[in-house]
Amino acid sequence: MAIRIERVEEGSEAAVLGLAGGDELLSVDGNELNDTLDYDFYTDSKSFHLKARVADGIREWDVRREERGPFGCDFSTYLGDQKHSCSNHCMFCFIDQLPPGMRESLYFKDDDERLSFLFGNYITMTNMQDHEIDRIIKMHISPINISVHTTNPQLRVRMLANKRGGEVLKYLPRLVEGGIAVNCQLVLCRGINDGEELRRTLGDLLELMGKKNIRLIVNRVDKSMLGTVCLTIDDVMDTAGLPLLGIVLEDCHVTLAAAFGLPLLKYASRCEATRDFRRIAARLQGYHKPIPWR
Repeated sequence: MAIRIERVEEGSEAAVLGLAGGDELLSVDGNELNDTLDYDFYTDSKSFHLKARVADGIREWDVRREERGPFGCDFSTYLGDQKHSCSNHCMFCFIDQLPPGMRESLYFKDDDERLSFLFGNYITMTNMQDHEIDRIIKMHISPINISVHTTNPQLRVRMLANKRGGEVLKYLPRLVEGGIAVNCQLVLCRGINDGEELRRTLGDLLELMGKKNIRLIVNRVDKSMLGTVCLTIDDVMDTAGLPLLGIVLEDCHVTLAAAFGLPLLKYASRCEATRDFRRIAARLQGYHKPIPWR
């Protein structure tokens, strides 16, 4: 594998070596370069051995520099590679449900662990192999966001419509044991992965993470929607099998505070969401605070 250079920054260490657009970086210290994560990880050093394919053939350098930092190569994409696409056909896929006639980029389904690390995208791991898990652990690419949905292998195969859906669950303990922070999400489908299946999934994940004394916070609650979707707070507690710590109402001030880069308490100290968070904090400290609607 190799990464093709698009351009080299003027005056950079890469330029001093004579590297130029069109050249290909092959390896650093014997490690093959597949994308910009490899490039950034292995060149972020005061000394390394670089191998590249240039106009007149293969060349190698022993790089020595005073400071770690950017080496000076830019690539055609931020990954230096194509994004990995999704191979699933999930029963709930929101992209498959998009109407026709929208811009083409909206219909692309990515399932790429690099985008999970860089941008917070969620992955299913169905297109990953052992060596990619090894790289995440070696580079400590953390956190990784994973769409689990269920820890029942057969059910996960059904939900993702992918025969690898169940077998790749083996990667979860490997990541956790490797010190990688794993954020999990579950898309619940009524009658499929809720109820007993949800209790199983939550139990498996909490055991994997070594978590105890887990309690439930129901977030972004819209009062007007509860009756419409036939869902109550008690239903949520029964489904999750967890004691309720609190609820947080849907509140536009949360979005605005995030947009301005301010803590909610400072931006809107008296809004409904702030009051909800204060109640939750008080309960965590052992104070009795009634939960609205209970």
